[in-house]
Amino acid sequence: MRKLLEQRELLRKRILGSVGAETETAAEPEMSEEEKAFLQKINQLIDDNMVSGDVTADYLTEHVGMSLSTLNRKMKNITSMSATIYIRRRRVYMAKHLLETTDKSLGEIETLCGFSTAGHFSRVFKAETGCTPSDYRQQSTINN
Repeated sequence: MRKLLEQRELLRKRILGSVGAETETAAEPEMSEEEKAFLQKINQLIDDNMVSGDVTADYLTEHVGMSLSTLNRKMKNITSMSATIYIRRRRVYMAKHLLETTDKSLGEIETLCGFSTAGHFSRVFKAETGCTPSDYRQQSTINN
């Protein structure tokens, strides 16, 4: 039982660190095929509809065919995050990727990641990363 809990904690840390990155190492615990398929479906729904800004936990419940409480329970079991937090982190992950790899303006990135206003984008991004989007872009430019 202790080993199972340790594996779940390692899996949670890996998912929290990358929220969507598809990297694994042999030392990390494997997700079941069902869990992988479920997260792939969730990620696809989020990514395909991110621009519209309509992706919410309720949106996911409609498209995966389960209640909000069941969705949140399953998400917390796999990722240790509620569906809402997972969506937010997925949006920030995409914003970080765009800031690092494109010259798009902050306004364009905000729109592409489904944020409604520049202020909301900046607040959420700073809460997740510890710096503003423009500071993040400067740091990633300096590091590359």
